[in-house]
Amino acid sequence: MITKKLTLSTIFILFLVTNVYTDTAIVTYHLYTKYDKLTTVSCSDGANGLMSWGYKDLSMMFPYVTAWQPASWNSPQCGSCAKIMWKGKYTYVTVIDQCGMINSAYSHFDMSK
Repeated sequence: MITKKLTLSTIFILFLVTNVYTDTAIVTYHLYTKYDKLTTVSCSDGANGLMSWGYKDLSMMFPYVTAWQPASWNSPQCGSCAKIMWKGKYTYVTVIDQCGMINSAYSHFDMSK
């Protein structure tokens, strides 16, 4: 069972949030920066890539970006919006990358810190 006793100073943040797919998800963080090139993420080019939106880096979306385990190169999940709720507050993020699965019982998001 995952606990919520971790703090923001913890290097690897892990907590449960609500999402539309499984009601709970695992959220960790990734050290994306505002000027990371889209060529460094899974949702870069291709018909469903964010470069087709005219973007070259994360600056137009940062810090509201996330990796999500089902997103892969050119997948329809690229550019989708995720609504994350934690402690009663919502954050909307754009899926830009793929992350690994930590626990198959939960969806996994790897958000910008």
